[in-house]
Amino acid sequence: MTDLRELERLEHVFWRAPSAHNTQPWVLRYGTDRVELRYDPDRALPTGDPTSRDLLLSLGALVEAVLIVASSVEIPIEFEPSVDLAAHAVGAFVHAGEQYRTPFTPDDLTRRRTSRLPYAPGRLDADDVAAASAEIPPETAIHELPTADLVELFRKADRHMYESPGVVGELRVWLRLNPRDPRYELDGLSYDCLALSRFEAFAVGLLLRPRVYPLVRSSGLHKQFSSAATALLEREGSALVLVGPADAPEQLVGHGRALHRVWLALTRRGLYTHPLSQIIDCPATERELSARLGVDDGLCPLSVFRVGRSEAPAESHRMR
Repeated sequence: MTDLRELERLEHVFWRAPSAHNTQPWVLRYGTDRVELRYDPDRALPTGDPTSRDLLLSLGALVEAVLIVASSVEIPIEFEPSVDLAAHAVGAFVHAGEQYRTPFTPDDLTRRRTSRLPYAPGRLDADDVAAASAEIPPETAIHELPTADLVELFRKADRHMYESPGVVGELRVWLRLNPRDPRYELDGLSYDCLALSRFEAFAVGLLLRPRVYPLVRSSGLHKQFSSAATALLEREGSALVLVGPADAPEQLVGHGRALHRVWLALTRRGLYTHPLSQIIDCPATERELSARLGVDDGLCPLSVFRVGRSEAPAESHRMR
């Protein structure tokens, strides 16, 4: 039976899993026949993500990445979820009777990127949506919307975010707006991944400084922060919304796995994605989006993201 500690040498591949603000919250503890998955509470976002939705989706994305990599080297494992948020525990990878069956490869994990660049005009075709929908379990659904339908929701949600001092403070911690930042090549949101010029990055950093931002907020200047992203949504394009039940944390970990598969399937079709999480982080816009989609009781939006073709975006950095 394979010593599961061998997986550690492949961290540089499965560490490419996506996470909110590129926080990479996962912690893996390797044993010969068990690899425990935990998370670092210092890499959670308790103010911006009070329900831990984004945290658990990110951890689920890491689970899927580990299973894909293990399958590629013929190490048969499975994941047993057992979430205990108080103990920062998520579950464990253990030996399985057969290899995890997946169409995806480590190369797919590497090619998947978030693109905040302008996308080529045009909606997704039916085959694109079908490829995404094929990767989700029966209790979930994917809705396709024109990006223009989300403009006002995004504008409201983005302003709500920038009008929340705690959320702005949390964001400030994870921004990497200067290449001289000691963590620039490790984690967080680098200015090139945010599709900012050097000047724009300097301006954003200046305006978000703790002593400056109260003046920015009181003057209403923060409303300009969402203008660039709003302009991208006004172009002809598609957004996808993943909807499903969220009654238990283990469900959210499972949804994170499915969401990662969706993004990988879209990557294979030459498409990039760009999360618009603000819309479901703001209670008012989350309710409005649910009403527009006609979401049934017991279900809720889990992820909103635009999808399209763009120039190759910058690659986000990883600690491994």
